[in-house]
Amino acid sequence: LGFGGAYPRFVSVNLQPLNSNYGFYISLQRNFSENVGIRLNADYSHLEGEWTNQSLAMITESTDLITGNLDVLYYFVPCSSVSPYLFAGLGGGLRTLNNYASTSLDENGSAFALNVGGGIEVALGADWKLMGEYSYHSMFNSELDGAVATQETNGTDAYMALKLGLLYYFGKGEPSKMCEPFPQGVTMEMRDMTDYGKIDRM
Repeated sequence: LGFGGAYPRFVSVNLQPLNSNYGFYISLQRNFSENVGIRLNADYSHLEGEWTNQSLAMITESTDLITGNLDVLYYFVPCSSVSPYLFAGLGGGLRTLNNYASTSLDENGSAFALNVGGGIEVALGADWKLMGEYSYHSMFNSELDGAVATQETNGTDAYMALKLGLLYYFGKGEPSKMCEPFPQGVTMEMRDMTDYGKIDRM
């Protein structure tokens, strides 16, 4: 189980992105091996940008976005207390526009997205981890910012997100043979390799 805060931001849109954004998320994850896992995310993002109307006044547009994302994760060093990973997957979302530029768009709409990114997990104990992540989300249309350019025929909007949160492992399978090669309570014993007979003959 994962949860935490997020900082989303427009990165490929027809507006001037603003920094007054925020978000949060919750996730469920299942690791099938030491290296591979699958994750289901539910995210809320509030993104803002500026556009200029016919009177040359700057208008602040905002998009409230609720998304569900299904991603596959790959861990490079799963047995380490600091474990980096990459992920990719698909998502779908519902968006609500405020003060948007294109009157041809509906206030409410939906779209699918392609997700890619990476992150790092830091072990805080047997059941808790600290997680930091960067993700890039490319939408399948150009309606996320509420501004569709007249010359735009097959454009796509995109946004990024920085996340910081916690992971809690509430269920575990069999102990990993890769990460725990020796049963608990069994330790390697250092053998004394000194040849005392050879020392006496010298």
